[in-house]
Amino acid sequence: MLYACAVLATALYLYLMRQEERESAMYARRATYDALTNAKTYAVFRADISRTFNNAHANGQPLTIASIDVDHFKQVNDHYGHLAGNEVLIGVATTLQKELDRHPGEHSLYRTGGEEFSIIFNEIPARTATAIVRACWAAVKNSTYHASKYAIRVTISAGITAVRVTDNHLDELLKRADDNLYQSKQHGRDTITVEGDTLHDTTHVQPQQLYAYCTAQVRQLSGNHADMTTEVLTARYEATTDQWHLVPGPRSFTHQYNFVQQVAQEAGKIALTVHLTLADCQSTRTRAHMAAVLARNQRPTRLRVLLAAPVPLMTLAALRADYQHLDVGFVLGLNADSVAQVTEPLLPLLDGIRLPLSLLRAAEEDPDTAQHLHTLVAQCRQHDVVIVVSGIDNSVDADYVRQKWPVDGGCGYFVSHPDLPRID
Repeated sequence: MLYACAVLATALYLYLMRQEERESAMYARRATYDALTNAKTYAVFRADISRTFNNAHANGQPLTIASIDVDHFKQVNDHYGHLAGNEVLIGVATTLQKELDRHPGEHSLYRTGGEEFSIIFNEIPARTATAIVRACWAAVKNSTYHASKYAIRVTISAGITAVRVTDNHLDELLKRADDNLYQSKQHGRDTITVEGDTLHDTTHVQPQQLYAYCTAQVRQLSGNHADMTTEVLTARYEATTDQWHLVPGPRSFTHQYNFVQQVAQEAGKIALTVHLTLADCQSTRTRAHMAAVLARNQRPTRLRVLLAAPVPLMTLAALRADYQHLDVGFVLGLNADSVAQVTEPLLPLLDGIRLPLSLLRAAEEDPDTAQHLHTLVAQCRQHDVVIVVSGIDNSVDADYVRQKWPVDGGCGYFVSHPDLPRID
């Protein structure tokens, strides 16, 4: 009996020891490896680069480091969502590590920032390290990363430098690597810079302007802020500033068709407003495309067309007749030059009018404009024409409109941030 107890006690002791060892190993791994990408952490990078830098100086050994950044990663996060962005980071780290494993030598991958990685090539000269980084760069470029329903392609930029006899401090080495990475970005990204020499300049092949479509909400300015319509907008990407900018004005419905169809299917029964030219609206092809959008959507969407004023009375009447079977409504966008040209006979043909905030503020200084606007607002009330103010970008704008003008709705960054562009 005593022997059995001793055996059980020993077994329990060994079990607890193994549990403690496993927990210690788990905690050590958490401190060493990034939980998301499985690359080594920034803290480990600082310790390793400090050690290898000192050894390189003391023993005259080569040491090369590479700073790597996933190009346009903010656009990936904003466009596909942060969960998809995480999947891309995991995929990139896996690709880099697999490629590193194919090459001999002592090299380690670290995650040193959000979408930033570093590689330490210990006792490896710059020429050899550059060949390995080029293989990593090509592997990422040729990979597709799957997240949810998306298949995402990304590229990386890199900066490479080797330790120098004149490097008195580690920070000189790290700054040189960052400077080379920055030069890669300045030369169009998707490239590698080694000691100030960019391997290939991609600025001439990157599009300076890329157009895409996005949506924003037009909402009531009353207390409940209910959605009035979903508006299709055009955005332009400018590579020089790495930003999207909304582009005012109409675009061909043929170009918008696929995007409008997708929004209608995803959103269901909504009011959807598109910006068109008068000529495009008069096109039979546009009517056919709108009919297709409405026919394919199982939960019917109400389409509205925003046209820039002025539109002649007879022309608008003809459009209403052409689109009557589709129940398409019309909204007239006004500016300082056209507001006086909107006569009361037009209003029964309209679902709404769009007034820019700048026009309302200008009316404060121009009695004639103010008179035209107040008359127009009163007439719209009589004919149940919805009045929406555009360009409401902050709370001051919103308070001004609510207090000064009896309008129905508003749009702008304060009312609803546009969904980032989707390129389909």
